[in-house]
Amino acid sequence: MVIESVYSMDGNIGDLPKARELCNTYNMLLVVDEAHGLGTIGKTGRGLEEHYNMPGAVDVVCGTFSKSLASVGGFISGKDDLIQYMEFFAQGNMFSAPCSAYHAGAAMKCLEKITEKP
Repeated sequence: MVIESVYSMDGNIGDLPKARELCNTYNMLLVVDEAHGLGTIGKTGRGLEEHYNMPGAVDVVCGTFSKSLASVGGFISGKDDLIQYMEFFAQGNMFSAPCSAYHAGAAMKCLEKITEKP
């Protein structure tokens, strides 16, 4: 199941408890797109899991550096075996280029700022 942390058109926040419950019931992975949630929801801006105080509830977190991190690129995080599988089989990985040092630095600095002043 794939949900968004914050739906961009109306600002609704994804129902993580219900999504996790459905995933557990039907043996599904839960993917959360944090494109609009990272830096905006949760006590310190860490997104949907923090907002609901449910650390580790999400199997795969993906997002972009182009919103609250003011950069270019994106990320996917999850368990090591899943990420290794995606690195090998995901087609987008075959046709993409690594993030430049400048863009990585900008994203890192924004993460520092979010941590300092949530």
